[in-house]
Amino acid sequence: MRIALFTDTFGQINGVTRTLYRLVRHQPKGDIEIDLYTYGDREEQEQMATGRIYRFAPALPIHYYPDMPFDGALGNFRVLNAFRANRYDVVHVATPGSMGICGIALAQQYHIPMIGTYHTSLPAYVRARARVFADQLCSLTWSYVKWFYGRCRLVLAPSASIKSELERHLRVPIGIFSRGVDTELFAPSYRRRSDGEPPRVLYVGRLAPEKNIQMLAQAFGQIEQDAVLQIVGEGPLYDSLRKSGDARVQVLGLMHGEELSTTYASADVFAYPSRTDTFGNAVLEAMSSGLPAVVMDEGGPKEIVTDGHDGFVVSDAETMRQRLAQLVSDDDLRSHMARNARATAEARSWDAAFGHLFEAYRRVGRFGRRGCRTQG
Repeated sequence: MRIALFTDTFGQINGVTRTLYRLVRHQPKGDIEIDLYTYGDREEQEQMATGRIYRFAPALPIHYYPDMPFDGALGNFRVLNAFRANRYDVVHVATPGSMGICGIALAQQYHIPMIGTYHTSLPAYVRARARVFADQLCSLTWSYVKWFYGRCRLVLAPSASIKSELERHLRVPIGIFSRGVDTELFAPSYRRRSDGEPPRVLYVGRLAPEKNIQMLAQAFGQIEQDAVLQIVGEGPLYDSLRKSGDARVQVLGLMHGEELSTTYASADVFAYPSRTDTFGNAVLEAMSSGLPAVVMDEGGPKEIVTDGHDGFVVSDAETMRQRLAQLVSDDDLRSHMARNARATAEARSWDAAFGHLFEAYRRVGRFGRRGCRTQG
């Protein structure tokens, strides 16, 4: 079975990219082959073990949203030519941008069944960023989401709460495609700390309004205990966070690979204030590194953390402050939750997550297809 996967974001650093990057490098057990169509600085192909990555430079680039290129031309004949040179059983649209629209158009033109994955809560992002007419803009965004995903045979959400939300808006079957974590890359063994250092609270993610990072800075600023807040990431709030005036706040910028693994494992508590995340890959990476996590009671992260067992689920800045202060000051509680957090992460494998996705491909593929000619 051959899959054509369309995504607007792939070279950027975000949860969608990390998930899809692992997907195209995964060795499936069975007959699944995946070709990924995305944007890049130039047109090129990269051969993978079970498929190809096709990159195309946007013909008319429009930068309307960070980390998601948009091609104002929409119909890119180079994408069409690459697509027609293959025979696909299922089209998978992963993001609702111009590349995703291209995938929808090709699936409909060649009568190929389509599956969609919902990674980003666009209505919630719009509401978090809108300064005026937030309700109206949110409603318009939902109309677009319904138009885009309403053409799919099946839509997969990353968590149960997002599945329920989509079921209230879409009239197509909704399933769950959860996430895994690399427990070797994100592990307590990377910890590097000197004796006598104050406890570290860590945030890893985009520094943007929809991530609610300013609430975390406010909550941490009211903690009386000796502690440090480390912020890893980049985004529009980077400069303002660096200039916050709190000497205990360290804005470290973007990190990758072993440096990121070491930063995770060398912290003591993970704090994730986002209310808009559909899953929360960073939360699972932190827990795999042996950190208890404090997350909000909205969105996907609350389904990863069991309140009082491997972290805390909080509702506002004050309860965030209370739980951070509790974990910073109680070594025994922190150690107990750290062990539980690691065990939680070890139960979430990428093999299991991708197994559910591959089974969804097979179910949708049974609807059949006709039209797209084979190579040559």
